[in-house]
Amino acid sequence: MILYKELFYRDIYARVPGGPKPEQRFHSFYNYCDLFNYILSAETPVPLELPDQWLWELIDEFVYQFQSFAQYRSRTSKLSPAEIEALNTENKAWNVLFNLRLVWPCEKSAKVIGKQPYCRPVYATGGDPESVAGEFGRHSLYKMLGYFSLVGLLRLHSLLGDYYQAIKVLREKNYHEKMFKMQYGDLGEFESCFTFACPKFLSACPPPIEPGSNYGRDAVKHQTQVFMDEVRQQKMLPTIRSYLKLYTTLPLAKLAAFMSAARGGERDAAREHAALAIHLLCFKHKMKNVVT
Repeated sequence: MILYKELFYRDIYARVPGGPKPEQRFHSFYNYCDLFNYILSAETPVPLELPDQWLWELIDEFVYQFQSFAQYRSRTSKLSPAEIEALNTENKAWNVLFNLRLVWPCEKSAKVIGKQPYCRPVYATGGDPESVAGEFGRHSLYKMLGYFSLVGLLRLHSLLGDYYQAIKVLREKNYHEKMFKMQYGDLGEFESCFTFACPKFLSACPPPIEPGSNYGRDAVKHQTQVFMDEVRQQKMLPTIRSYLKLYTTLPLAKLAAFMSAARGGERDAAREHAALAIHLLCFKHKMKNVVT
């Protein structure tokens, strides 16, 4: 019945002109509460098997309905007095804290993910994660619901503008080594990470088709070059910022000497001052926020 109601309310969101009524939005939320409580409060895995597509749509629709409710609630000029009264009376449904509390246990329920300190060494050595997953982690329902909830939490935190927490939700893949290399100015690592994570860029003005030509990668190469130019411009800025935060006052000559040492070589003082002036102007430009 819970799953049937979930499909029923999902159909209302998709098909009813003007969207659901306030009470329908509330009932949909509490139906999700019943579903998550049923799955997560059990001492042993529940005897329920659902297709992965349905599990994904459960999380995806939950986040969508939260976003829809927040937008609906903010359009006060279009709300009737009865709707305003209903929204003010019911202040628990689709509350952001309740939403996070619902999705977070879903993520933790997947023991393959939840027991990170135990699973990461198993992943790193090419072992079987199910050997440390536990009873819940071996169950397809809990494992897949946990993975999909990671994406749901990422979306929730992104909608709330908490990008740090959104990224923290995803440290399942260990990028510490890559981050360490980039912090120390490894340009190759910057380019590698960008080409791996960037969108598949398209060319707005494709050239005429010629036999044997391959212009599909030109847009990616162009955007990669733009990104790498920006990285090269800002390569020394973290070092400059660290020195400026360390000292209350710092003569240019001393800062230039520090920068020369950071590059691991001795250079002419005049050239060092000129290079430092360029870096400082770049630092000032990149740290400036445009206010409209």
